[in-house]
Amino acid sequence: MALSCAEMIDEIQARVGRPGTTVLIDTTFLTRRINEGQKTIAEQISLIPSLVFKNTTSLDTTGTITYNLSDISAGDYTSQPVCHVTDVWYLDGNETRRLTFKPTDEFDQEHPDPTHSDEHFAKPAQWTLRNRTIEMYPYCASSYWNKNIRVDGDFYPREFSTDSTNTSDISRSDEGLILYGVWQAWKAIGIGTPGVQVQAIEAEKAFSNPEPSYGENYGWLEQFRNENEKLIAWSGNFYDNKIF
Repeated sequence: MALSCAEMIDEIQARVGRPGTTVLIDTTFLTRRINEGQKTIAEQISLIPSLVFKNTTSLDTTGTITYNLSDISAGDYTSQPVCHVTDVWYLDGNETRRLTFKPTDEFDQEHPDPTHSDEHFAKPAQWTLRNRTIEMYPYCASSYWNKNIRVDGDFYPREFSTDSTNTSDISRSDEGLILYGVWQAWKAIGIGTPGVQVQAIEAEKAFSNPEPSYGENYGWLEQFRNENEKLIAWSGNFYDNKIF
């Protein structure tokens, strides 16, 4: 059963030997660190299943090529902003198409001014992401207006309020958030105390250790990434595209 923010705070304080403390690593400090941990996990690992969304209603093709990610509803809560975008689609029944992603520099080299009247306006075909804004090309001809844009990706988990009794939107992340909190707690305790800094280093490796030395293990973050990057389903036949 998932732990609440308050329960994770209790566990962090216990692991650093300061249970119930109201000094330095108090509930406010640790709630902030747990929120940082959630953000770090979401940004470091794309498409964690519990954070994945598909939005087909927030955006349409009418009169624009730019779409701010803040205009996209993601998850079950309106306050959850988009973290990663993985796919953009033009939706129109049998005319639906998946737009091709272009890195921003390539997009700009090919389409320096997509809305200029000299450009060929047509059905959208490409997209890029610039400063949390989706841009598409070509500018949508009016005959293709009023069609929905589908956006796939994942969202940031809800932030906890201080000492909250809610659980994380990231499934099975309790241990990782505790380890992140323990690391940050030892860092705070160890400021100016060389002997404690060893504890902080070990706690950091417990959370994330992407290049373990001989005899060490990968950190929780790397193991969690490996678990979440497993394929849900797979067909060994590359030509098996039948629809049943």
